[in-house]
Amino acid sequence: MLALVTCDEQARCCPDCGVRSGRPHSWVRNRPRDLPVAGRRTGLTWTKRRWRCVNEQCRRKAFTEALPSIPPRSRLTSRLRTSVGEAVADRGRTVVQAARDFEVSWPVANTAFTAAAEAALPKDTPPVTHLGIDETRRGKAKFRLVEAPDGGEIWEVVADRWHVGLVDLVGGAGLLGQVEGRTAASVSAWIGAQTRQWRAGVQVVAIDMGTVFKAAVRDSLPHVSTWWPQILAAITTGVTNSASEGIYRAIKTDAVHLYANALEYRRTLIGRCIKDSYKAAMLQP
Repeated sequence: MLALVTCDEQARCCPDCGVRSGRPHSWVRNRPRDLPVAGRRTGLTWTKRRWRCVNEQCRRKAFTEALPSIPPRSRLTSRLRTSVGEAVADRGRTVVQAARDFEVSWPVANTAFTAAAEAALPKDTPPVTHLGIDETRRGKAKFRLVEAPDGGEIWEVVADRWHVGLVDLVGGAGLLGQVEGRTAASVSAWIGAQTRQWRAGVQVVAIDMGTVFKAAVRDSLPHVSTWWPQILAAITTGVTNSASEGIYRAIKTDAVHLYANALEYRRTLIGRCIKDSYKAAMLQP
């Protein structure tokens, strides 16, 4: 058990106006959670002050001390949240396992993982010259009964059994994005959401023999829609879709147990994090 008091003078600054207060209001006792020590849970008791804001123009009348390591209204330290997120993003644990190991709830572990993944992954899609497109089956489709426009009932797809991944074949960026549903519209929507400069930089697209991806590329990347015979294109460019297959094989092997009933956005984060854990050379054709 550790007893804590606040020594940082910045903690007495109003979070709204930034004016430092010298008028105490009351005392508050908080018990934040921190990382375990030697495998044992750490008990912290933080005795902190509530202060009155001295700025008459400020809307906030009182506030409680807070630090970057323990944000306002947080029962967990920042380093504990970071460790929970990294356990899923970097060390291959499921959200359930991380929540159990760190003794936090599933929503807390999931939020920590999402924050860790978003901080590590680039905000913009990396530019590519050789794009690979391939599908993977995630499991059984899920449906729900909804009201139809005519007043009847129809079945709506909640989770498609097919996902489509878009992969950088030669640049080492790995999995660029993942869309739900094996349709030309879903692939075209993802490509169309990228910048004009990104689309113009794509020179070669490798796909399988299906017409779905061919139609999507023809609509979204018309400058690469002159289709050579497949064998001749592979011989001329030296580019195949094997990198797409390799990346998805790695994800299927190491991450299939992580997906469970995850939402599409979280599945994409998991896949991209696991991709980053592999050496780029291992995934090259």
